Amino acid sequence: MRSIRATTAGALGTALCLSLALAACTPAGQPCTGGEPSGAAAGQPGASSATDPAAPITPATDTAAPVPARQAAFWRVLDSVQALPLAARVKALEVRLATMSTAELEQYLLGYVDAHRQLYTWRHWGAASAFFGFVSDDVFFDVRGWVMLHGSQKYGQFLKDPDGLGGFGVTGDGEEVSEGELLDYAPAAAFRKPGGAALQERDDLNVYASLDKPTGEPLPEDVPVRELFPKNAAAGEGKPWYLPDEIPEGLEGELPEDLASELPGEVLGESPEG
Repeated sequence: MRSIRATTAGALGTALCLSLALAACTPAGQPCTGGEPSGAAAGQPGASSATDPAAPITPATDTAAPVPARQAAFWRVLDSVQALPLAARVKALEVRLATMSTAELEQYLLGYVDAHRQLYTWRHWGAASAFFGFVSDDVFFDVRGWVMLHGSQKYGQFLKDPDGLGGFGVTGDGEEVSEGELLDYAPAAAFRKPGGAALQERDDLNVYASLDKPTGEPLPEDVPVRELFPKNAAAGEGKPWYLPDEIPEGLEGELPEDLASELPGEVLGESPEG
């Protein structure tokens, strides 16, 4: 979680991650440029979709929502590092992004912001609260990034069915969720290249500047989130990462008064004027 900082890998582990990442993100003998793979099959991540940015790059299934083609550049990179352990994926992404052209990095960032936006809903926030306990706006940012680090298929599953976080395999005290925050820092080296600074300054490529408040209908205040998302509650309550009895009032109405007074109105499901 945001309050638990991820540890830095040792030099040997980092070197291994980099070599594995370069091997994973490119076919044998091909440079790791982040460009459009030649001959990408229609309907697969990386397939060309210039004619319809809303067309899915992954098909809808009984368990997963389709991922729109406007996110193709982002998911092409994320899916290429799925063979690595979760803790090594951000470092591999840093390497991959640093090899991209400015145009390729722009498309990656557009997809990244859009993927964040799709999950920034009251429904998904409530689902995360049922699984993790109290989830602030900052921690919900981490949760969304953590889901994205699992690749387009798992992302599509959570997008369609938020009550399925138990299938993501959280271990220990949930420290791994902090990797979701680190995903936002992955382009740091790429931003230092010529043209990168201009991209970093654009609001449409910045998650914090692009997202105002959650979308969709607010959850009913008189129904606990554990009842709205029973599978998440059953999988999360009582686990080491769970923060009990600290659910934001706008999601469940069980937040202690002394803590509620410290939270912004958007977290409580109210308008800023309220």
